[in-house]
Amino acid sequence: ARPGGEGTSEGIARAFFDRRGSERLEWVVVKNGAEGATLFTRTASFSAPGFSVDVEDTVGCGDSFAAAIVLGYIHEHSIITILQLANAVGAATATRRGAGRNVGDPGTVESLLSRDDGHSDAHTLLMRSRGSSGDDSGEWDGVSL
Repeated sequence: ARPGGEGTSEGIARAFFDRRGSERLEWVVVKNGAEGATLFTRTASFSAPGFSVDVEDTVGCGDSFAAAIVLGYIHEHSIITILQLANAVGAATATRRGAGRNVGDPGTVESLLSRDDGHSDAHTLLMRSRGSSGDDSGEWDGVSL
């Protein structure tokens, strides 16, 4: 595939933006597993690296990732912070078997974000949202992960 062409992340995003009825579409997010994710707007793109984890099960990873995107969006966090958090939540979910109550917990998300590999914005956000106690109650910013 050629840069920006069909079959590339940019081409996929462009196809969504070019669809009839997509006038209100603000973002297209393309996930690439452990490679990370890219968020496209009509005029720019933003990428964040993924996480290397020991995968137990991928059930629920996409839903967890999407939930983190929505949470970041409604709280008006920066796009890079949102992508970093979503990548961490998806990766944390992959370390556990099954979905539902087995999705990634805040402690695992925090551990992933605290690695020194370009995720400091989201780690700061997570710590601020969880408060100084840093408890593993299973909630982040009042929303169950």
